[in-house]
Amino acid sequence: MHCFTKAVVLAASTTAAVLGIASGPAKADMKEWKAVAAKFGTFLPKPLNGWKTTKLITGVSNSAFQKEIVARKVYRPKKAGGGLGPQIGISIGGKPDWKKPPFNLRCLKDQSARICKSYTVKTVGGRQYLVRKKKENLIYVTFVDKRIAVQFAAKWIKAKDIETYAAKVNYQKLAAVK
Repeated sequence: MHCFTKAVVLAASTTAAVLGIASGPAKADMKEWKAVAAKFGTFLPKPLNGWKTTKLITGVSNSAFQKEIVARKVYRPKKAGGGLGPQIGISIGGKPDWKKPPFNLRCLKDQSARICKSYTVKTVGGRQYLVRKKKENLIYVTFVDKRIAVQFAAKWIKAKDIETYAAKVNYQKLAAVK
């Protein structure tokens, strides 16, 4: 290991110890977190007719300051080809301790936070979404049980396609995932 890398690792572990932050979960916890990420993946919708999807990607982040569980797929119209064409990335994620809500949750209730982050609120199918449009990018984010964020991040895609995918997620069953 390079001496600079050793110094960074030592500094990070020392900082975590001084702040009283655990260095990370036990291996059993990591297995559990990965199982939750896989459960999240079962709630990602099937592609619409004429669309294709990438395989499921799940991940667990376990740094001293950021802990997160996520499942993600990217959806593209079949005629778009691969690469940088039109696409929607759909992610479902949350914090493993379920104590802290996703950071954007306060934007639903706090107008100043919403304006600061350039979000508007839109109701689709009885559910509130934070919506942000910037050039060709369009993002919809909603929250389940104040613990789980479901994000639809699209590029060169119409809002109606995002809303069609959003309607396919079973939010009620997703709320039961722990």
